[in-house]
Order: sequence, then C-alpha cells, then structure tokens
Amino acid sequence: MSVSSAVVTVGEELLSGATVDSNAAWLGRALGQLGIPVRARWTVGDRDDQIARVVAQALAEHDLVVVTGGLGPTEDDRTRPAVARALGQPLEIDPQVIEVLSERYRQRGYAELPPANLRQAEVPRGGVVLDNPVGTAPGLWIPTAAGDGRVVVLLPGVPREMRALFEQVIARARARFHERLAPVHSLNLYTTGIPESVLAPQVEEALGSVAERQVEVAYLPELTGVDLRLSVVSADARWADAVLHEAGNRLEPIIGDYRFEAPETGDLVEAVALRLSAAGRRMATAESCTGGGVAERLTGRPGASSWFVGGVVAYDN
Repeated sequence: MSVSSAVVTVGEELLSGATVDSNAAWLGRALGQLGIPVRARWTVGDRDDQIARVVAQALAEHDLVVVTGGLGPTEDDRTRPAVARALGQPLEIDPQVIEVLSERYRQRGYAELPPANLRQAEVPRGGVVLDNPVGTAPGLWIPTAAGDGRVVVLLPGVPREMRALFEQVIARARARFHERLAPVHSLNLYTTGIPESVLAPQVEEALGSVAERQVEVAYLPELTGVDLRLSVVSADARWADAVLHEAGNRLEPIIGDYRFEAPETGDLVEAVALRLSAAGRRMATAESCTGGGVAERLTGRPGASSWFVGGVVAYDN
C-alpha cells in the first residue's frame, strides 16, 4: 500500500494574498519525488481551532502531514499548541532547544534569550526536534501517540528555512516508510494551437488501456497552449518509464502537429530558440499592437543574441 501526504500552510498573510504560498507548490514536487505524493492541501489562518481541525482531518486520511508556518516566537504563532491539541500530546519544554537558541542569541550580542523565544522550545510529547541551520525556529517530527505509523511534520514558513530543514524530513521519511515508497514519474508534453476542450477527449480515448495501468493525465492550460503531464506512481522506475513511453507514443498522432520541444522550461520561446539554433538561422520581429512584447519575450531568454537580430515596433497604422 502506497504512502500519501497532505500539506497544511498556516498564515493570515497567505489567505489575504499578501504573501504567495510558494511552500505548498515546492512541497508538492519534493514529496512526490520522495514517493509520498500530496493528495490534499489546506491553507488556514493563525487560529488554534482552524489548525487543529485540518490537521486532525488530514491525519485521518493520510500517512504524513506537513505543516508550514506559525513556529515563530510571537503570540500569533499558534501551530505548536494547535497541533499538540489535535494529537492529544501535550507540549513539553526541551532544554536542549533552549540551549541552542541561547547560544545563537549570545553570538548576536544578546546576554539572555528573549522570553518570547521560549515558545520555540515547546515540543509535543514524543516529538523529535529538527535543527534549523539557517534560522531560530526548529522543525518537529511528531509520530502519533496511537502508534499507527502516521507522522506530523512542522516546518518554518520562511521558504529558505523550510527547504533547509527538508533534508532531515527526507531521511526520516525514508526510514519510516521505505517499504511503501513509490515515487512519482512524469512525462511532460507541450502543445500550442489546440484548445483543451478539443484535446482532452482525444487524449482520453487514445490512452485507453494505458490509463488502466495507472497513468494519470493532468491538463495545464496556459495562454500559449496546453501542457500535458503524464504521471505514474511506482517503485519500479524502468516499468514506469516504459509505461510513460507507451503513453507518449499513443498520443503522438493526436498532438504531433501541435507539440513543441522545451525540455528545460516548457516555454514556447525555448522551442523557438532550439529550432533556430539547430538550423543555424536567425530571426527578427515586426510588431504593431503588441508594442514590442514579442521581442521582449524572445530576448528574455539567455543567449538570445545568437539567434535574435532585432525588431521594429510600428505602433501607428
């Protein structure tokens, strides 16, 4: 049986739109590569009841719940007490965390640890502290007291700190779930010139029996076209690659006339650059109502001067 995860991001600033929730997207990729794909995601404010409710719900349905944010020293950092309540595992002061925090503040010229930072030494009973190499807020790995193998992980909301701590999560997750890990293998196909409503029915029909072999299809429409992401969850990388290759071959008659190659970025500009460079050709633009927008997109790619000559913007008829 495969392992699944859920992500809970905490912060009023995420709900208001003042801060873009980049952590959730990053964790989705990282956990999928680890073999613990994210199956659900919540964003909540800095309120005990909201955090406790969604963590309890996530734990009821998933093996690993990763929570980011709300681990700072201020009164509105509510993640620790809320998660402790959801787990029924009371908070306890960890003297070693106090020692580490005190030393860091001494290095910054403070004789004593500010009282507010004592909150960061609170650990739900049974939790393991994850040292933060780039900040003050430690992370926490908290197995449930029920002994059912489920785990809650608390990570700082600052993206740089969250990512620095995640290596420790990877090591512990592999040790706990190793026999059940099944990484996500993906194949990205990029198209332009065909709308999603026309593409999707043809794709579903073409995959047929391949879809029964656990190939998931995601449609990612953009202004320039529709990207297809084919995914397989399997511990057997060779089998997964073979299935994805077969699926890609089945789709080629449908998307062949619309497909472009952009392996690094998925951007149409990359495809143009690759084709021009391979052919040893250069291009120029003549624009009117776009006001130079096409030239701007092209020259945004590093190395564009090797294949882009320049352009003329004639904004008046």
